Amino acid sequence: MKPYHLYLKRLGFAVLALSAFAWTGASAEIELTPHNLGSTGPGPNTFSGTAELCVFCHTPHGGDTSASVPLWNRTLAAPGTYTTYSTTSSSSVDGEVAPVGSVSIACLSCHDGTQAMDTLINTPGSGSDPIAFSASGTWTGADRPQGLANIGQDLQNDHPIGIQYGGGGVNVGALVGPTTDPDFNLPANQVINTTTVWWVDSVRRVRQLPRSAR
Repeated sequence: MKPYHLYLKRLGFAVLALSAFAWTGASAEIELTPHNLGSTGPGPNTFSGTAELCVFCHTPHGGDTSASVPLWNRTLAAPGTYTTYSTTSSSSVDGEVAPVGSVSIACLSCHDGTQAMDTLINTPGSGSDPIAFSASGTWTGADRPQGLANIGQDLQNDHPIGIQYGGGGVNVGALVGPTTDPDFNLPANQVINTTTVWWVDSVRRVRQLPRSAR
């Protein structure tokens, strides 16, 4: 029988190889989109100072720990700085409104247009600082999202945001009020590593048509 530690080494190598494959796949998909803000980006806004893809959103060290996304490399605005969609303007929305948060506020940290796209918490390179990073290259195009990509902080004219799913659940930690929409699947939750995690069963309910209607 082979020593046990050899199996562990092989297992560890397999896990690392799988992780590297997944990360490489994600990078390859971003590389060909406008979210690649580095020097190799195909979009209208690129920065010549680095060819790195991930640094404009993620960092391995010193990220914003309050963000609900991994290793976030941008400063999040306070939820109260956004003007949210008002449910009084639509009788079809029956969910309660919560402050902007979670993944939405991470996206808005770039797309609200309040800070330049090279405003990072941790810039690439050991010991580099934001001023030196900004001076290391030039932007092609604007340094902030333009047009529809620049959502701004007034969200009243955009898609509703901060609406509690199906009458509540995700942001407030408990279901709040009923929902009158029969197409909603109620969210489920479970405590995982001391944190309550919510999810929704996305299997669509298909209504059986009568034989005469087929």
